[in-house]
Amino acid sequence: SCLTSPSINQIKRSISILLEMNAILPLPNYPITPLGYHLARLPMDVKLGKMLLLSICLQCLEAGLTLTASLCNKSPFINPSDSNKLSQAVNAHEKFVKKYDAVNPRFVCSDHLAIVNAYIEWDYNNTTNHHNIYDWCNKNYIDHKAMIDIKKLRENYRHNLVDIGILSTNNTNNDEMDDLVEVDIVDNLIMKSSTLTYKQKSLSLTEELYLTLSTISAGLSPQFAKVAKFKLPSDKAKKKSKNNQNLPSRLMQSDGSVLSVHPSSTVCRHVQDILDWTSNVNGFIAYHKKMASSNKSSIYIYDGSVIPIFSMLLFGGDYIYDSPRGQAIICGWIKIKINELNVAICKRLQLEIFDILKVYLEGNIQVNELTERQNILIDAIVLLLS
Repeated sequence: SCLTSPSINQIKRSISILLEMNAILPLPNYPITPLGYHLARLPMDVKLGKMLLLSICLQCLEAGLTLTASLCNKSPFINPSDSNKLSQAVNAHEKFVKKYDAVNPRFVCSDHLAIVNAYIEWDYNNTTNHHNIYDWCNKNYIDHKAMIDIKKLRENYRHNLVDIGILSTNNTNNDEMDDLVEVDIVDNLIMKSSTLTYKQKSLSLTEELYLTLSTISAGLSPQFAKVAKFKLPSDKAKKKSKNNQNLPSRLMQSDGSVLSVHPSSTVCRHVQDILDWTSNVNGFIAYHKKMASSNKSSIYIYDGSVIPIFSMLLFGGDYIYDSPRGQAIICGWIKIKINELNVAICKRLQLEIFDILKVYLEGNIQVNELTERQNILIDAIVLLLS
């Protein structure tokens, strides 16, 4: 039988996504860009392909490979149906991101970071202590077969990057262990500008955390949810609460509907904490999979990551600036309070990020061959996101 052709609306939606990603140009016949050309040659969803390519620019390729492989495969985390065992499983999975507690406990709420670090530990144990790997997997509620599949996908994607000219053959076996949010970019850049360097260096734990989260933002945009306070009816609010601090939290998507975090997610038990860590300013979660419950009464996020505001501004796609209100609007609904100068800096950094990506895509060179200006820019972005 013949394949059913896509509808006009589906085609328009696809074109809109490709335009937003700069994969095609808004010109007659929609000419393809170098980014679009390389995305077409990667065997994955275009958003995940962009996440993988940006991970090279942000010097976190190993994390990018694991993220794309895990999102294209079943989760390696085992989530038992028994509630007591499920709690034990979530505790075990949370341990994989505890190393970031000293950096910023707010951003330790990430299923995606947990998978990245679980893979590193699994790969180490599978290599050095293979006879006991099943005991380790059982203890940590890890699906050994899913991890093997992720490892295979990682190597396939690495070879794909070599085939399209992004990586050299020297890298093929490098499998190493109406609320507003106010931001100020200028002060961050001025305070840290004296420490910028264009020499390549290994990433610190702080840089590793924020750059990986930014990669996640780029790959999962526009699938963002906002953590906010429940708005009680006005008559009840007067009786029950004089202070918004005591109101329960909820997760909202772009149309204002309420989402729930699935109990198997490491984010589930920290929804209230997200607001506490930000002094009750909105927090944001990027997610990949969303499904309705069996009785259609709730919509669940199955995996999520709390993400920094700066990563949304730089990697969350294009946004408009409402000058009279002094706010940037991301994805048509997320409002960030920011002045025009900071918006101009963000826009310029976005252009520079894609200029660096263009060098990789068109020049077929490695990071140590980038110009001094571009290396300085990479460090500036790292410092800003950190």
